[in-house]
Amino acid sequence: MTAKAEMKLVSMTGMGIASAALPQVSVSVQVKSVNSRHLDLIVKLPAEYGLFEPELRDVASGALKRGRVEILVERTPLSGEAVQLRANSALLQAYMDLYRQLAGEALGKKGDWEGHFLRELLLRRDLVEQGGPAVDPVSERSLVINALRKAVDALLVMRANEGARLLNDISMRLQGLEQILDKLRQESASAPEKVKSRILERLKKLAPEITLDPQRLVQEAAQVADRIDVSEELVRLAAHLQQFRCSASGTAPGKKLEFLLQEMSRELNTVGSKAQDAIVQHLVVDGKALVEQLREQMQNVE
Repeated sequence: MTAKAEMKLVSMTGMGIASAALPQVSVSVQVKSVNSRHLDLIVKLPAEYGLFEPELRDVASGALKRGRVEILVERTPLSGEAVQLRANSALLQAYMDLYRQLAGEALGKKGDWEGHFLRELLLRRDLVEQGGPAVDPVSERSLVINALRKAVDALLVMRANEGARLLNDISMRLQGLEQILDKLRQESASAPEKVKSRILERLKKLAPEITLDPQRLVQEAAQVADRIDVSEELVRLAAHLQQFRCSASGTAPGKKLEFLLQEMSRELNTVGSKAQDAIVQHLVVDGKALVEQLREQMQNVE
């Protein structure tokens, strides 16, 4: 077998956090990533930073290829920016009038319920807003972008570390597949002789008194051996395994690796259907189990 390429995998799971500050404001950015077949960006921003969303998406998509990625940006005014509360007085009055009407109908008199409902109403976002002096978001653009880049860098480090842990498990299962391939080659090489022995044994049981023509026996055995020959399938399986290792050392290999595993499974299925040998059947079952385990791990590879 040719020299094995050095494998390198990146996980889709991870999280990165970063923050930055100016004298009047602090910004915190959190980036979380989980499995997904494609890149799915979810951006949650304060209202002041809504115009930054396209640029934030560009930064994230430039560094990440796959995964469901959630970007959460939080803005915290510092001591120089006073916090103000504003009430929607008209809506609040309408709620109070409705509650008084309903309570009067139900109880026939007023009670301590007004204080309770007023406290509940103050928790509603459509009634009470938090505000402050006018914000100039353009002046904070660089702050937000830089914090996002730092958070993405931290996410990439975590994803690389998780990928290294995945690689240990994947390498072990890949070695198991290569061992099964070697055993299948050995069994395939001895298949013609096994076929010849089985045919001879069956003929002796059916007609022990008949003298067999050795040449005819060889021809019959060759025909059966040709039908059960799996050498082409094993060559393709070996090529898929080698390509798997080479692809795993490239960039964003997840989708390609999933395709190669699908092809490996197909070759093993063909070997199992053609081979008339119990040992080969058991090897095929073990090989398919390893391929399925690898397929599950690939769900988390970028």
